[in-house]
Amino acid sequence: MGECPVSRFLAQIKELEEEKMHRSDVILAIFKLLDESEKRALFSLMSSNISVRRVEQESVHKLLLLGILTVEKEYYVLSDKIRSRVLQACTRPMDERVLVRVGMEGKSVVRSSADSSDIYSTVLYKTISSKPNANKTVRRLMLNTGIVSKDGLTHKGFNFLLTGRKNQMWTLVLAHIQEDLATRQEEVLVMCEFLVKDPKRMYAIDVSYRSKMLDLFESLGLITFERGLVRFSSTFSLLFDDEEGGEKFLTLESNFRLYIYSNRPLDVFIISLFSIKIREFPNMIVAMINEDSIRQALTYGITAGQIRVYLNQNSMHKINENVLEQIRLWEKRMNRIHAWESYIFSNFLNYKDFLLVESYCENNNVEHRSYRDKRVLVVGVENYDNVKSFIRVSIK
Repeated sequence: MGECPVSRFLAQIKELEEEKMHRSDVILAIFKLLDESEKRALFSLMSSNISVRRVEQESVHKLLLLGILTVEKEYYVLSDKIRSRVLQACTRPMDERVLVRVGMEGKSVVRSSADSSDIYSTVLYKTISSKPNANKTVRRLMLNTGIVSKDGLTHKGFNFLLTGRKNQMWTLVLAHIQEDLATRQEEVLVMCEFLVKDPKRMYAIDVSYRSKMLDLFESLGLITFERGLVRFSSTFSLLFDDEEGGEKFLTLESNFRLYIYSNRPLDVFIISLFSIKIREFPNMIVAMINEDSIRQALTYGITAGQIRVYLNQNSMHKINENVLEQIRLWEKRMNRIHAWESYIFSNFLNYKDFLLVESYCENNNVEHRSYRDKRVLVVGVENYDNVKSFIRVSIK
């Protein structure tokens, strides 16, 4: 189902046994994860089959892959069994397995959207910057997926940060589900149950279930615990809608000066990977992008393309194309430089001795660079001792 983590989760649902896949909470979870055009298509199919010519394939792509929809004689067909299951899911109370609703409804959300977003950003920052107090659950999942390594953020990790928070959260949820083959299907079902919960309600935990999904949700700031009860935070909505958390916070001028109107540690850390801080104020940081800072970013495995995407995503104004092009040119110039740990052999007394050593390197597949006009040989460190021994024995 492509690289979209939500689609990959739907692929996990498809692997469930038919009886479990048609459970009410699973059906409703699928519905909540469809986009608007897909939901409209499903509602239309509830009343009658539709000609394939009347519906864009993108609007039914997920339904086809899940096997909920079939094509018969150029019509999209929803079976009577599926129609019945969808109606049941929409009209009948669902079984509550892990989280059981209690009578009270929350008067207000515990945290504001900004607070919940900051909690999630702080979790990411501590993990990718290898802080000692980083969340162990999130760090383990990021290590397992290659988002971070023991040395810090990876190229894949920077790509992870370029995606929206919805994709980021789903990537971590999938990493958790796929971590243990023995519990994979059960955790998919638990996730489906969580997706259809009313976030305004409070829930008690059924202790007979041993799901670790609750720990992950707490680690990501999606839920909080109050007096033994579970409440969903406002961040929970990010699993369905990526608009939250998309605030623009930087300006890049044509002189490569960067103004960052954010004091979130995550934003500051990411920008420090490819820029040099000049000054810091209470609500603003001034930085500079230059060839040295781009060279620094390349050593982390970050590409100019990734930097350009990040800047465009978070810029408050349109960035001058010449600035973005210069970042690409700096990278191109760096790519022409080949770093090679090696030794130089020079000061040969005569040309004959130089050719003798050069011939030895060629005949013995020794990696080397030869500069005959200067009588200089550059040899890799792994072959240094062999070449040195040859010179000692062969050249008097």
